Amino acid sequence: MASARVRHLSADDTAQDIEAVRTAVGQRDGLVAYAAAYLDRYRQRPPRALALDGVLDHSVDLPAFAARNAAGVENAFTRFTRWCTESSACALHGRDAGAVFDRLAAAATLPAPGTRTRVTGDDVRRMTARHMSGGRHEDLGWPRLARSLRAAADGDASAFAPPPRDAADTGTEGLTRAVLCSDFPVPPGYRALAAHTDRVRRTAPRFGASVFWAVVGDCVGSPLPVTNPPRLPRVSARSRILVANNLHDPATPLPGGLAVLRRLPVTTPVLLADADGHGAAYTSRCASEAILRYLRRPDEQPAYATCPAAD
Repeated sequence: MASARVRHLSADDTAQDIEAVRTAVGQRDGLVAYAAAYLDRYRQRPPRALALDGVLDHSVDLPAFAARNAAGVENAFTRFTRWCTESSACALHGRDAGAVFDRLAAAATLPAPGTRTRVTGDDVRRMTARHMSGGRHEDLGWPRLARSLRAAADGDASAFAPPPRDAADTGTEGLTRAVLCSDFPVPPGYRALAAHTDRVRRTAPRFGASVFWAVVGDCVGSPLPVTNPPRLPRVSARSRILVANNLHDPATPLPGGLAVLRRLPVTTPVLLADADGHGAAYTSRCASEAILRYLRRPDEQPAYATCPAAD
């Protein structure tokens, strides 16, 4: 976190990086990217077409952002347990997946043969929340989580062992933290944050407190300056945008995308995918193909389109 590079990872910095790549490859007539910050910074010369996939509402404060994420994870986990009930592809099929998780998450410690770190129920809760973004992906989402929960219930929770501290600081988690803390200030005072936690816990009983503090707690005491504070999007009326979102995205829940959509000063086509996980382009082939069609021929995009759930 102390690296000078970490201080240049806000959404606005990323927009400048995208522009540098666009200029370097000599692309003059458009841009293929997923960045609302780009539309804001370069609103005087908007791209020919740009798709926003998994839209983050940067106009709210950090507690509101975290509360939306907690609700998204809670909804995703409910869908995961339903999938385990219905599908034999789930390693917990025939068991009560929610009850298995609850028992593991309540444990003070769990056996984890071959690991050097202590595994707790809180580790299970945090890792489970992260797997929700993988949706139904075999290695990143629900199938892998089901296998890990079954192994933990049978006496081996090593899949939930937390990463070494240096890996958490320099890996994906560290980068995510750096971006978040550059874009959102933390409200001062423990009492205010505790009150937020209580409210989120009531609406998301399994994951509310854990997800809230995983988001907000990362930035408490952060040495990073807030270089890109929350604000309403400033977008040119000449912008050509497609807003795409999964109906069940735990990382960028649909309410955030709809909030941004309402504030855009242009008539914007919408693509909604009945898919689980983060990012329509990554979790729905239908959505991926629709986004690419839009970027090639934006004039032909219908005002509203949907992608059905995959079989």
